[in-house]
Amino acid sequence: ALLGVTGVADLPSARAELDLALAGAGVEADLVGLVGSGGPGEVGCVVPAEQSAAARRAAAGVGSGEVAARPSLGKVSVVGEGVRSDPGLAGRVPGVLTGAGVEVVAAATRPIRVSCLVPEGKREESVRLLQRAFVEEGP
Repeated sequence: ALLGVTGVADLPSARAELDLALAGAGVEADLVGLVGSGGPGEVGCVVPAEQSAAARRAAAGVGSGEVAARPSLGKVSVVGEGVRSDPGLAGRVPGVLTGAGVEVVAAATRPIRVSCLVPEGKREESVRLLQRAFVEEGP
């Protein structure tokens, strides 16, 4: 699930606060601070669907706005050293998916990983599309 917290004044502090709140609640959060709807004053993360309710409760004290979760998402990633050495890869990964008609709800880049959140029903198709584009056909 994609969790978003609005009403955040200081993003770096809110990221740390959200990370600590989720860890304290035993929630396995990923991509903390890197995803959300992208609105100003919003921080977000990705949590396992079964921990969504606990994550919402833990995040309630972060920021002054609402805590919202979008469930039924799958995360697909392209992982490898090529992510670090090819700055254009961050845009090409979501481009492969959207070019095939798959909605990319959010995308985030880490030093050796580009991850995209897609509707759960499109996860397997997304894996096949990325496999074809970056392994079979090459970058």
